[in-house]
Amino acid sequence: MNNVYVSAINHGWDTHDYIARFPLDHVGEIHVAGHATVEDSDGSMMLIDAHDGVTSEPMMALLSQVLTQKSDIPALIEWDNDLPNWVDLYREVKKISTALHARKSDHEITDVA
Repeated sequence: MNNVYVSAINHGWDTHDYIARFPLDHVGEIHVAGHATVEDSDGSMMLIDAHDGVTSEPMMALLSQVLTQKSDIPALIEWDNDLPNWVDLYREVKKISTALHARKSDHEITDVA
């Protein structure tokens, strides 16, 4: 999911349009992650798929859009760098779990507890 968001922002695509056209029947799992914002040599904003922080609100909106289209896709957090303490990671799990619960009224949720 974060790869889609980062690529769309960096290339000027409309993220919601991209997701609306994406063949979600071929998706087996969604990976959500944080990204870094940097300035390129021209002074323009660029996102890096860094997997080093919390998921952004726009990325969470994309996740909600996907789950509206196909509610049975499992999701996991990718956090590869600058690993958080347990409390911060659990907060992120709960944020994503809330999005899943909002769309999966009749599906089993596996949650970290």
